[in-house]
Amino acid sequence: MKKNTPKGFGGGGRNQKPPETSISGISNSNAYILGIASEGEIEGPINGLQSVYFDETPIQNTDGSINFQGFSWDYRTGTQWQSRIPGFADNVASETNVNTEVKASQPVTREIINANLDLIRVRLGVVLQEFPPDGGVLGLNVEFNIYLKQGSNAFYLAYSGTLGGRFSSVTEFEYAFPVSNYGGTVTNFNVRVERTTPQDADTTRYQRVLQWRSLVQVVETKLSYPNSAIFGFKFDATQFQDVPNISIKLGGRKIQIPSNSVPTATRGLTYNGIWNGLFYTPSVAVADPVWVLYDLLTNTRYGLGKYIDQSQIDKWGLYQLSQYCNEYVSDGYGGYEHRFLCNILLKDKEEAYKVISSLVSIFRGFSYWINGAIAFASDSPGSPVAQFTQADVEDGLFSYTRTGLKTRKTIALVRWLNPNDFYRETIETVEDTEGIIKWGVRELELTAFACTSRGQAR
Repeated sequence: MKKNTPKGFGGGGRNQKPPETSISGISNSNAYILGIASEGEIEGPINGLQSVYFDETPIQNTDGSINFQGFSWDYRTGTQWQSRIPGFADNVASETNVNTEVKASQPVTREIINANLDLIRVRLGVVLQEFPPDGGVLGLNVEFNIYLKQGSNAFYLAYSGTLGGRFSSVTEFEYAFPVSNYGGTVTNFNVRVERTTPQDADTTRYQRVLQWRSLVQVVETKLSYPNSAIFGFKFDATQFQDVPNISIKLGGRKIQIPSNSVPTATRGLTYNGIWNGLFYTPSVAVADPVWVLYDLLTNTRYGLGKYIDQSQIDKWGLYQLSQYCNEYVSDGYGGYEHRFLCNILLKDKEEAYKVISSLVSIFRGFSYWINGAIAFASDSPGSPVAQFTQADVEDGLFSYTRTGLKTRKTIALVRWLNPNDFYRETIETVEDTEGIIKWGVRELELTAFACTSRGQAR
């Protein structure tokens, strides 16, 4: 007698679980960031998207390939007459509920009367899932079009898209469309949503619902932020789990430079011939600490130009200092570089005298008042040397002193900004071997202000 073994018991077969698609549950919300990068006017990103970093990863590689998708950006360099960045502004929004299902044979249209309208947002909702006869749950797709009509013009296709996946409850997606009211001459706008996927005859098996949830009217505050370099970024939630940290390598503020100077690739200067006292127009972005200092002293908007007249500044003395700063010297590692460069972001409020003193320290200089003008000097070869004899000293007697042992240092720990590590502070150690042998380890800690060169730090 043959014995039949039921499937699933003892080895005749196995139960198969019906397929089930997981809930998609991903909306297409966006994050908008509008930020001020600098006082303007600046030069802007040095090398396009290769100069913009998300979480310290460049958007574009040197071979042209892109590391990120799902974002858009724009910027202004900070001129007095710059235009605003569309889509990046404070706004006043008015939302109207539609709550109507969009069927294949019944497009839905709504009208807006608003002479100040700048942006229309259409919020759609979907329920998408399939229940096959054999069990389980699967996802579905639905295709749709969004049309716009401005004034008396004809409807035009503004967006054609597909939503796909499994959504067991209503999940919303929003689409934004900038419009133009042509200076208030257009007051009425029409929006139409059309479903292009046919209706399902079997509504028990297929849940394929497309709803128009709401219509949002947006009136933006049209701010251009004159004299401020601004950047706007828009991020798609489907591509970014969190808003990334943004870093931008910029050619900084444009400043005046002497008419006989030529900027170099490293943003120093070279000089040709004799200077006539005039400055180059238009201004350029350079890292010469002397002319950065001159810009802060003379600018009437963010500098001391309201309090110091240009005639009170010894620009000829500054010109000599600039020549000294821009001489090529060994970088200590087989190459050459300008003696002193200044790459700095002044972002905190400081006393004017402190800022000037910090800038002057870059070229080992100091300032003083003479003959009704501010003059500058530097501890450099060729600086004036005064000789004194016994006839210049009272009673002809000199007294000699020396520094105490406690003030003698044998190791310098110099803080500088490392461009290879996103300009983080790095410590360069410089040792005096003979001094260590004589007096032991005596550390001196100091900061090389605005220094981005290891050779300059040493």
